[in-house]
Amino acid sequence: MSCIRHTCDTEHSGIGGGWAIATAQSDPRYADITFDNSDAPSGGRGYPLSYRIKATVTSSGYTYYADMTQDEKSQLRQQYVDLTYDHFPMPTRAELSLTGPSEFIDATSPAYWNAGIEATVSDIESSYDHTFTIVSSGGSGFRCPIHNEEVSTATPKKNSHHAYGRAADCHFKDENGNGSYEDEWVTIKGILDNMSGIWYKEERVEDDPVYSTGWFHLQIPD
Repeated sequence: MSCIRHTCDTEHSGIGGGWAIATAQSDPRYADITFDNSDAPSGGRGYPLSYRIKATVTSSGYTYYADMTQDEKSQLRQQYVDLTYDHFPMPTRAELSLTGPSEFIDATSPAYWNAGIEATVSDIESSYDHTFTIVSSGGSGFRCPIHNEEVSTATPKKNSHHAYGRAADCHFKDENGNGSYEDEWVTIKGILDNMSGIWYKEERVEDDPVYSTGWFHLQIPD
């Protein structure tokens, strides 16, 4: 724990609140803020940073304490800092939400970031006239950095578009019931090829490259 003098009347922003450093310690507007500034573990912090605000009322000499911790949005933003996830700019608080479609949400994440992938998938579904299942709900839509470090195959992992709300793994059904996904994939691929602003990769069975496995990776490119 360390102690720094900060102004009490400056609007806070950024990771858990940004405060301008005070220059006059005798001014009653200033308070001591003690915070945990320890380095994050290699796999991510996984817990909110905590702050303790100590204010002294100069007229009576009493000292009061208030503990403050990061909320869910700041905890998620902290993951991008701790793990140096900077392939895209870190999300602002306004870009994050605490709710969203269950198939896109990472159940391990304190908050949710949608950078446009929901609308993109919805547009493809409308053209295809069928819905997709986002494979393995809780990681194949949005994926927080800590979870991404555990499961991503991207090199480096921080480049995974899942971690920036810009990718989804979409499963499609054998709609005509002929035991193959190939007819469906031909239709879907035609839709994808006529769309701009996307990148996709069909996933196939390694020992049978002729037939689709029934799912594809979709992302909004750089």
